[in-house]
Amino acid sequence: MLPQTTNNNRVPPLPPEVLPSGAPKKFLIFSFVVFLGFFMIYAGLTFGYNAFLNKSIDSMQNELDSLNAQITPEEQDNLTALYSQIYNIKDLLLKHVYGSTLFSFLENNTQKQVVYNNVVVSVKDRKIVIEGTAATYDDLVEQLTIYEASPDVERVLLESSNAQEDIVKFKVTLTVTKKVFLSQTQT
Repeated sequence: MLPQTTNNNRVPPLPPEVLPSGAPKKFLIFSFVVFLGFFMIYAGLTFGYNAFLNKSIDSMQNELDSLNAQITPEEQDNLTALYSQIYNIKDLLLKHVYGSTLFSFLENNTQKQVVYNNVVVSVKDRKIVIEGTAATYDDLVEQLTIYEASPDVERVLLESSNAQEDIVKFKVTLTVTKKVFLSQTQT
């Protein structure tokens, strides 16, 4: 069918094409803006921040090189030797046995009516052999209970006890933890 003509022999204009909704066009514009934003961030990180980081790394490397040039090889060897000595001293102090901690242990774990006459210590075996006197057998039993209640004592062995006149003589062997022989800062 031919379009109808008017008196002027013109074809009437076609109505503008209308999309069912504007959603696809808006989505396309939104997607393009998001893509453009991500592209700008990527380009900024790649060309701006990456260049900044490389420049900072080069600057730090130059500083390290200049500091390294200021220190002679002899000074470097001296510094290495000093560090080695300090490390070895620290290691030695951590393993060092302190007698004062043993005295503190005995003082804190002694009943009032007990007196020590002789103490023999074996650090290697972690044993303390104590010879002493107690006023009564009840005091000796209380002393043994104090030893057993101490977290630093692993084993208590009463080797001998005998009553003489008005005192009780005894000999006890304690097996203790390493903590008893080390300084308080090392435990």
